[in-house]
Amino acid sequence: VIDIRNMWKDEDETRLLRGKTNVAYNYKGNVYCYCPKTNTRREMANGGFEKDRNTLKKLCPAKQYGITCEGQETCPVVQGIRIPLKEDRRIFTPIDRASYKWEREYKKRTSVERVNSRLDV
Repeated sequence: VIDIRNMWKDEDETRLLRGKTNVAYNYKGNVYCYCPKTNTRREMANGGFEKDRNTLKKLCPAKQYGITCEGQETCPVVQGIRIPLKEDRRIFTPIDRASYKWEREYKKRTSVERVNSRLDV
């Protein structure tokens, strides 16, 4: 579990997901969908890791959080999407960076590093 820094050379804040017209992601691995009617950006909900398919599952925020979305009827990703890890292996990892599990694992890592730094003195 290693935190990531922005290594994108271009000035774009997000990049479109391959094969999708209204789904984008940023360098931290946060995935956003854009409403087809209002172009409102919302972060997609975490659906977990599918080991047999080697993909991350992201779910529609309108369905998961009960948000009203005007373009939900015409949205191509209302059922959710699967993002293969090979899309960008540095960004998309088996433990989703936007999940609580990643946060817990990262806290464990930093606590071990603090202990190790005290031993080095």
